[in-house]
Amino acid sequence: IPFGKLPVLEVDGVTVHQSLAIARYLAKESGLAGQTPVEQALADAIVDTIDDFITQLPWAEKNQDVRKQAFDDILTNKAPELLKDLDTFLGDKNWLVGKSVS
Repeated sequence: IPFGKLPVLEVDGVTVHQSLAIARYLAKESGLAGQTPVEQALADAIVDTIDDFITQLPWAEKNQDVRKQAFDDILTNKAPELLKDLDTFLGDKNWLVGKSVS
């Protein structure tokens, strides 16, 4: 297991690690990564934007009271801004990127 971390995905004898790398690989393999290089870059930007938000959450905090307060604060004060930004990016389109699910 590379770097001793999960998750991993084995493809043709090669072990791929890191969640986002695996997700991007699977999206490309299944045709969900966007149809053009620009669509792929935009899809990556959306994924990275959401990942930036998720990494703010105190997943490793052991004190449950501190953890709950931090989660509540982030979800109450920062999540609406993220959702507004995603809604603005979507605009009047049916899909965030391209003309189909990605």
